[in-house]
Amino acid sequence: MRKIFSITFLLFFTSCNDEDELSKIDFPNILLIIADDLGNDALSGFNNNNSNPYTPTLDSLRMKGIIFSNVWSSPVCSPTRAGLLTGKYGFNTNVLDVGDKLDENEISIQEKIDMVFNDTYSFGVIGKWHLSGTPTIASHPLNFGLDYYAGTIGGGVKSYYDYSIIENENSYDENTYVTKKFTELASEWIKSQSNPWFLWLSEIAPHTPFESPPQGTYSQNDLSNDLGKFKSSIESLDYYINQLFNEMDSYTRLNTLIIFLGDNGTDNSVLQEYPSRHGKGTLYEGGIRVPLIVSGKDVKRNGTSDASLIQTFDIPALILNYIGGDASFGDGESFIHLLSDESNHREYLFSESVNDNNEVFAVKNKNYKLLNKNGKEEFYYLGNNINERNDLLENPLNSNEKNNLEELREYYNSLR
Repeated sequence: MRKIFSITFLLFFTSCNDEDELSKIDFPNILLIIADDLGNDALSGFNNNNSNPYTPTLDSLRMKGIIFSNVWSSPVCSPTRAGLLTGKYGFNTNVLDVGDKLDENEISIQEKIDMVFNDTYSFGVIGKWHLSGTPTIASHPLNFGLDYYAGTIGGGVKSYYDYSIIENENSYDENTYVTKKFTELASEWIKSQSNPWFLWLSEIAPHTPFESPPQGTYSQNDLSNDLGKFKSSIESLDYYINQLFNEMDSYTRLNTLIIFLGDNGTDNSVLQEYPSRHGKGTLYEGGIRVPLIVSGKDVKRNGTSDASLIQTFDIPALILNYIGGDASFGDGESFIHLLSDESNHREYLFSESVNDNNEVFAVKNKNYKLLNKNGKEEFYYLGNNINERNDLLENPLNSNEKNNLEELREYYNSLR
């Protein structure tokens, strides 16, 4: 029988403050939680899988907010994270592959907020960074307008129970389960703030290595294989997110916008619903379509699923716009209108994978997707073929298909 652990947190929502002049206490807090290697195939609300991990905390967030089901990231984490800082496509930051370094001259969303709102906000990043190149640079996060950084500078940990933490350039070894440790650091940092704050909580989970979480934090019965451990890692992540919410005081909960995001698709070894080898690292939907939940203060649409086309690097623009700034940042465009009304956002999405061995890109509109793999094209209708098993180019195209193919080619060319 599935073990049920207690979920006690309650999210509160208030209406917008219409006053022109706001004191610092009126500015909303922003909590961006990033899960590592978590695609749409692994989370309830985003698929039809009957064996999803048990995630009551995230379920509550989506029932009191909005899930965005048509969000594209990079197929690997570093370009996605660079986009979340800068609001830019990878080809505009030159962060295109795992481990690429983000140039310190790039303006981060934290620095932009500081410029516009004159030291109103405190900024923290806790968890995985993976933007300082190789070898890693301990001071790198603090070059992007942060007041506090604590986490793992590189791409992962050798064990969830054995890793090193960099805390404002100082290093120490740690053996606390890494999801628990990051959550504890986040809670301590939030409690210490007297100003409005913007925190990235950038988790390692459910990235490899697949290991058993602490007892009592998950409900999976079978941890004898990687899939069971992967699911238990997601459940444990959910458990510790709940602990973080419980440790916030009521005013903080009332005044916080919560954004939950996967940074790229699920690892191929535990991919579900999609064809094998269509996960992380690929430009198929299983590699770049990621879960996004927006919940909390001033989110008017509750329990809603929205299929608008969104890029992950639109999130910084959303945050800037949400607290009263511009509706664009870098290449990103705010989708704040979708928090209160059903509407449209982007007409097209773009993602790419560029390294020494590959130059692959993908573009799509509402129904069709063009995938170019080192010069070889694939073309899909996604309305009833999200698994991308039927390449339309294997047969003669009708006039509508030809028009959409040419439209997507033209869009790609307009970007570069």
